[in-house]
Amino acid sequence: MVAAVIGADWFLVRYPGGHVWLILIGLLFFLPGRISAFWLKDLYRCRRFYDLERYPEAIDSGNRFLKTLESEPWRRKLIYLTWSLYTWNVEAMTRNNLGASFMMSGKFDPARQELAAAIALDPGYALPFANLAAIEAAVGNHSESKRLTLIAEKNGYSGTKAEKLADRVSAVYAQIQTASLNP
Repeated sequence: MVAAVIGADWFLVRYPGGHVWLILIGLLFFLPGRISAFWLKDLYRCRRFYDLERYPEAIDSGNRFLKTLESEPWRRKLIYLTWSLYTWNVEAMTRNNLGASFMMSGKFDPARQELAAAIALDPGYALPFANLAAIEAAVGNHSESKRLTLIAEKNGYSGTKAEKLADRVSAVYAQIQTASLNP
């Protein structure tokens, strides 16, 4: 923060009229997040409610977002205004979040259906495989859990501290995006 203020001060002293450029640069970084927060709000709400362990509300938000995508498919492209670690497919993200919410609610059959749908949409998306592996481990199917874990790892998921940090960053991002939306 201090470095940003010092850099802005240096820029303003060095370049008369630089305040216009600083405003434009600030808008360039600020606007994409606000646009995606508005148009993808139910995607972010689904994730936020999941993080708050409010699974029924996460499921409602996720289902609402899927219905919105059906009627307004152009929203799928707005994910490019933000960042994503594992997939750029917002429907796959939503289905994974729904699957995780069902899983944490103990509803394994609908969880499996949502996670399978996420995989069908993006076979390289690691998180649904990891979530399916967790379900299989929970029901005692350890060989299937191991197989799914290996696929998740092959697709880039390793469960390391760095990935846990990335997951936390994603959760914080969802929190920021929904702060003005009452989760």
